[in-house]
Amino acid sequence: MRCARSQLVTVGAGRLQNYGPPNDTSCSGTPEVAVADVTEQRLAADGLLWACPVADLPVGEVAVIGVAPVRIAVFNVDGEFLAVDDRCTHQEAYLSDGFLDGTEVECPLHASCFDLRTGQPTGPPATSPVRTYPARVRDGHVVVDLTAQD
Repeated sequence: MRCARSQLVTVGAGRLQNYGPPNDTSCSGTPEVAVADVTEQRLAADGLLWACPVADLPVGEVAVIGVAPVRIAVFNVDGEFLAVDDRCTHQEAYLSDGFLDGTEVECPLHASCFDLRTGQPTGPPATSPVRTYPARVRDGHVVVDLTAQD
C-alpha cells in the first residue's frame, strides 16, 4: 500500500498545522508562527516531540515532522506508531513517499526496504539502517522521544 501522507508539520521553519501539546490553544488557527514559538509548543522539555492527534493519523498513513535538519516519519501500522528518519540510507529519497507493507516500508526510489521497528534494511540496495525513535500516545497525541539512542 502506498503511504498516504496525513500532514507535514515542520518544527523550526515557522509553520504549524494547528498542533501542539494538549490544552495549548495558542497555536490553534494560526498558520504562521515564529520559529521559537513552534519549537516551544511542539518540543517538550522532556525531549518528547508532539507529532499530531491520534485521530489525525489513521491506520496505514504517515505524518512527517521536521526537526531541522532531520525529517521524522511516523507511521500508523495497525494502531502501533513507528517513527524513523524519513531519508533512505541508500540515496536521498523520502520513505514517507514509499510503500507500506506491514511493518516494512519500501523506498520509492530504488525499492530498498526497511523494518520500521528496528530500522534495519530488509532488502537491497540499502545496507545501512535508518534511525528509529520510540513513539507512543500521550494525552490523545502521538509523541516521539527524541532523547532515546538507538
